[in-house]
Amino acid sequence: MTQPNDYQLLTQDERDDMLAQTLLAQETDLFMHRINRERYDAILASPLPPGPFRERVKKLRGETMERTAEVEAVIDALKPQLPPKARLDASAARLRARAQKVV
Repeated sequence: MTQPNDYQLLTQDERDDMLAQTLLAQETDLFMHRINRERYDAILASPLPPGPFRERVKKLRGETMERTAEVEAVIDALKPQLPPKARLDASAARLRARAQKVV
C-alpha cells in the first residue's frame, strides 16, 4: 500500500475522498445488480411463456450474477485500503456536500 509521503500535492483528505468515491460507486453498482436480479427473478417466476424475451431475461440474470460476484470481490479488496471510519465518514460528508452543490 502507498505511504502518505509518496505524494507531494495530493492531500490526505483528497486520497480519502477518492477511496470513498470508489466505494460509493461500487456500492451503487452492487445495489443496482441486486435490484436487477430481483426483477429478473420476478419475471422468470411469472407465467411468461417460453420465447426470446424469457431467454434474454435468463441470460441477463446470469450476467448479473457474474457481475455481482465481481463487484463484491472489488469491494472486499477495497476494504483494507479504506481510511479509518471517522475519516471515511468525513469523506462521505464532503462527497454529499459536493453533490448537493452540483444540484
